[in-house]
Amino acid sequence: MLNSMTNKFLSLRRSGTTAKHELAQLLMIVSDGRGLFLEGVETVKQAVRHAMNSGVFLVFVIIDNPNSKVSVVFIFVFKVIVSSLVLQIVCLN
Repeated sequence: MLNSMTNKFLSLRRSGTTAKHELAQLLMIVSDGRGLFLEGVETVKQAVRHAMNSGVFLVFVIIDNPNSKVSVVFIFVFKVIVSSLVLQIVCLN
């Protein structure tokens, strides 16, 4: 999602009129935080780097209810590497 939004911002910037000042754009993501690393931590890091290098300022806001039985605060991600097999386990505590 982050890569597609960054590319959309770049496309909109290219199609607009040329300004004398460098244009910076803001992308605000509001989420419950679940599934953030489903595509892998390295994929997320690369997408964030791509956005930053493209002049997109990122704000990630996590909305959560700490009184809920299933809160994002209690989600842990474990990564187990066996040979070339990587197993990622998401655990609700």
